[in-house]
Amino acid sequence: MKLTEKSPLWRWFEVTEWLYLQKMIDDDEIVDNAKFIEHINIALEEFAL
Repeated sequence: MKLTEKSPLWRWFEVTEWLYLQKMIDDDEIVDNAKFIEHINIALEEFAL
C-alpha cells in the first residue's frame, strides 16, 4: 500500500524495529508495544470483515 507512487506506507512495527536495530531508540518495550498494536489492528480488521 502506498500513499503516492513515491511515498511508501510503513508499518509502525517495522519502523520501531529498525530504529531499535540502528540504536536510535534503546527501549525494546517500544518495539514490543508496536507489535502488540499491530496484532490488535489485524484482529480488528478481520473482525470487521
